[in-house]
Amino acid sequence: MHITLYPLAVSTDETAAKKFWTHSAMMRRAYPQSELTMLPIEYADDANNFTSIWANIDAADIVVVLLSGELLSALDDFVDQQTGINRILDALEAKREQKEYRLIPIRVRECSWNEDGSSFQKLVALPRSGAPIAERSNQDSVWSEVIGEMRAVFKDVQAATLLPVSVPQAATPTTIITPAYCPRCSATINLNSRHCVSCGSQVR
Repeated sequence: MHITLYPLAVSTDETAAKKFWTHSAMMRRAYPQSELTMLPIEYADDANNFTSIWANIDAADIVVVLLSGELLSALDDFVDQQTGINRILDALEAKREQKEYRLIPIRVRECSWNEDGSSFQKLVALPRSGAPIAERSNQDSVWSEVIGEMRAVFKDVQAATLLPVSVPQAATPTTIITPAYCPRCSATINLNSRHCVSCGSQVR
């Protein structure tokens, strides 16, 4: 079982992105590469990243979004000029529909992230309580709390992606009882009997 985690931010929040990467190092070290891969952070306010962001969101099992007003604005701007479709937001919405995937918003700065129509509406954002991270006095402590919450999410995704393994049951040994026959008259005899019922010969 392998899980890919993809962080998304804007360059304005580069300091927060670096903090996230630093504090998530403990989580990365806790799991081998065969179990967890964290893709590099990409900035959504760089139009050159559109193709890779879309592909990575689609491929990832967990998408972490460092929320701010600039990030929400950047995501809204990712509209395909030919179709008029925002494929980035569509990909994020698709993550919400599948139980084995997770979309994790992290409140870096205050913004209207949970309004009607938002891709993050009704999701539980981290940190769960208090002000956004940028407004906290001890940000390292808050980042540690956030990564702890993410560990729990990771375990949930692990459990959702693991299929139940059917263990073959050991075969119950079958005792085959072979009928006994009288050596004199060939009549069938009871296994517990000492004499043949037909001819009276001693068989035991």
